[in-house]
Amino acid sequence: MTDNSSKSSPAGGTPSLTLAFNGPCDRKSSAFTYLKTAIAKAVDIYVRETGCEDVRFTVSRSRNPNIGDETDGQTRAGRYSAVSPDPRYTFDRLVLPKGTKEKILSSLAVFSYQTTIFTDWGLKEVANPMVALSLEGAPGTGKTMAAHAIANYLKRPILHASYAEIESMYHGEGPKNVKAVFSAADEQAAVLFIDDAESLLSKRLDRVTTGSENAINSMRDQFLICLEQYRGLVVFASNKAESYDPALETRMWTIHFDLPDRDQRREIWRCHLPSAFPTTATPDELSEIDGICGREIRNAVLEVACLVLARADGRPGAVQPATFDDFKSVLSDIKQRRRAEGQQQPSQLSAKTAEFVGRMVKAKQE
Repeated sequence: MTDNSSKSSPAGGTPSLTLAFNGPCDRKSSAFTYLKTAIAKAVDIYVRETGCEDVRFTVSRSRNPNIGDETDGQTRAGRYSAVSPDPRYTFDRLVLPKGTKEKILSSLAVFSYQTTIFTDWGLKEVANPMVALSLEGAPGTGKTMAAHAIANYLKRPILHASYAEIESMYHGEGPKNVKAVFSAADEQAAVLFIDDAESLLSKRLDRVTTGSENAINSMRDQFLICLEQYRGLVVFASNKAESYDPALETRMWTIHFDLPDRDQRREIWRCHLPSAFPTTATPDELSEIDGICGREIRNAVLEVACLVLARADGRPGAVQPATFDDFKSVLSDIKQRRRAEGQQQPSQLSAKTAEFVGRMVKAKQE
C-alpha cells in the first residue's frame, strides 16, 4: 500500500514534502497518523536547517526472509555455525601466570570428569553441567587466545557470537536470537564464545521509556534464562566487565588477565621470534621493556620486520638484523598510540547539530 501525504510550502519558499509509505498499513490507525506526523516534522526541520531545495522521502519496511519470519527454532539456530578453533592457540603457547592457567583448567574439570561429578557423585540433582567463564582484562592480554585454547583442550569447535549478530532491528527478535545461539552451541557441542560481552551483559535498564529499551532488557533477561538452563561451556571476554549486570556475578567463574610480568614477557618474545628472524636482540633483553601486552609484542615484531625490509629496499639478502633499539622505538610508538586512543573523548555534537536534535525532540513532544 502506498500513502502519500503532502505538506504545503510554508512562507519562505521551503518546497513541499511528499512521504510515501510502502507496505501494509492501516491509514486510519492512530499509530500510522503519529508515524506520518513525526516523520513530516523531522524532515521539515531538516529542510529548514539545511536549506535543501529538493526533498523526496520514502518509508518502507522490507522484511528480510531470514529475520522475523522463522517459526522453527532449529531453522533460526542454523544461522549460527561453529568452527574449528585456531590450531595455533593452545595452552602450550598461552603465556599466563601459573595460577591463572590452573584456574582455567580446574573449571574445565566439569567436562573432563562429567560422569564422576554428576553421575557417580550425584551432583546432577543439584546442578547442570554448565560453566560460564568470564575472562576479564585489558585488550591484548590473551582472552581470545584463551577461548580458542580451551576449545582445543576440550577438542570441541568454537561458536563465536557477537552482540551485532544477536541484536535485531525487529522488536522481539533479540530474545529469539539469544535462544537460537544457545541452541546452536548445544546442538554442535561447541564452546560458546562471546567477545566484548559487556555490550550484551550490561546492567538492565531501570527506567524503561521506549520500545528499544524494553527490547534490550528483554534480550538480557532471556540471556540469563538461557545461561541458567544451558548444559555446556560459555566463555565471555571483556575489558569492561565492571558494567556487567550484578545477576551474573553468581553465575560465572571470573578469571583476570593482567599485563605480563618480566618472565612472561620473555616467554612471549620467545614465541614470537622464530630462529630465522634477523635480529641481534634477545628475548631476555626485550623482556626489560615493560607495560606491554602480548598483542603489542606480536605487532612490534611485524612492524620491525617491515622496517628492516624497507631499509633494504625489499631485498631480503641485503637486510641488516634488527636491533634492540629498533624494537624499543617501535614499542614506544605503540604505547603512544594506545595512550592517545585512551585519551580520546567521544566526539561532541556541533552547536548547529545539537540545536537540530533539540528541535526534533521538541517536535516529537508536540
